[in-house]
Amino acid sequence: MHERALPVDRIKAIFEKRLGILVPGVESDLFAAGTLDSLSFINLLLHLESEFGISIPLEKLDLGQFSTVNSIAVYVCEMQGENAEYRSRLASSAG
Repeated sequence: MHERALPVDRIKAIFEKRLGILVPGVESDLFAAGTLDSLSFINLLLHLESEFGISIPLEKLDLGQFSTVNSIAVYVCEMQGENAEYRSRLASSAG
């Protein structure tokens, strides 16, 4: 069975290829580091929706879910109903 790419890899590609932003690390706070500003954040949301086929409701937006690449990946998986699978794969790749 063909294993899909981890969302974190696809999210990093969005930052680098579509937003022109080099992410310092998957656990780096993107807002505190100045990596994301308000305009790039809106562009990120649009690219996430397009790339993953999800809809991000702005009225329920929690910036904490977008503070790191890993937290964005967890959010995307939650929106796709795959949170448990991603968390398991993330934990096994960390060890």
